[in-house]
Amino acid sequence: MTPRPVFLATALAILLASPAWALYKIVGPDGQITFTDIPPSRPGREVQRLGAMPEQVRPGQGASQVPADLVPIVRKYPVVIYTTPQCPACEDGIKLLQQRGIPYTDKSISTAADIAAYKQISQGSEKLPLLTVAGVRLPVGYDQAAWNQALTAAGYPHQSRLPKDYRFGTAEPLVPAPALKAPQAAGKASAPDQLPAVPVLPPHNPNAPPGFQF
Repeated sequence: MTPRPVFLATALAILLASPAWALYKIVGPDGQITFTDIPPSRPGREVQRLGAMPEQVRPGQGASQVPADLVPIVRKYPVVIYTTPQCPACEDGIKLLQQRGIPYTDKSISTAADIAAYKQISQGSEKLPLLTVAGVRLPVGYDQAAWNQALTAAGYPHQSRLPKDYRFGTAEPLVPAPALKAPQAAGKASAPDQLPAVPVLPPHNPNAPPGFQF
């Protein structure tokens, strides 16, 4: 029986109650903002790249490397899975990838910004999980047969050939968190009672013109 997909609104509510891929933000000439994982080609648009390219699904996350014959497939057909915590269908999808020994990038949906970006990628769907192979989206939701078919068509092996000590990457947010502000420069006052030093004036010059001090 195919696990039911998880809806983002439900997943986000659960998260709030419980303790080689790229995303592009495109601002059109009319100011409309769009998120996509397809590199934009139209001129006259402001483009901001968010996240890492799928090619950064490293064929060597661990003590050993991916077999040499698998490296070109990983680079040409990067696999990205979109998941959210506490999602049984997402866990089943990850288990399938790991059992077949397929390096992948796990993009986690857990914030409002993640949801907004994901809806652009999934064409408005709020269901999870979602699998893309070389940027091609499969139907939303975990479908073992469809996923296996797409992975086999890309050239991935049916059985894992990864070293036993290979470590798959951990989930990372779809939209990176904004960078923190730089710490206050040393030497500047950090508390209200730290007043600037009083400048030291030169001694009075009796020969100076009235009203002037040198």
